[in-house]
Amino acid sequence: MGILAMLVIPATIVICVLIISDPHQDATVKRFAASALLVDILGLMGSVWRVILNPASVSQLAPVTAADEAPLTASNEKSADHAASNNSEASSGG
Repeated sequence: MGILAMLVIPATIVICVLIISDPHQDATVKRFAASALLVDILGLMGSVWRVILNPASVSQLAPVTAADEAPLTASNEKSADHAASNNSEASSGG
């Protein structure tokens, strides 16, 4: 979808600019091209605001990992102890 937008939006802008700058076009056609260009630019600005610059999404971002490696090591030790206890239970059960 993003690749399609990257192709369609510049193509629309180029076509509208060519129509607007063409001296042989009727005033109504130029008005429609200018309207399409305006709507295209406003839609682009709105989607950039909604996806990238939205202030509500900035507050939701948080670091995923800790600053130091200690919790990661403790987590690895717990998982190793858990795996060892599972192996001892499996060997004693069979």
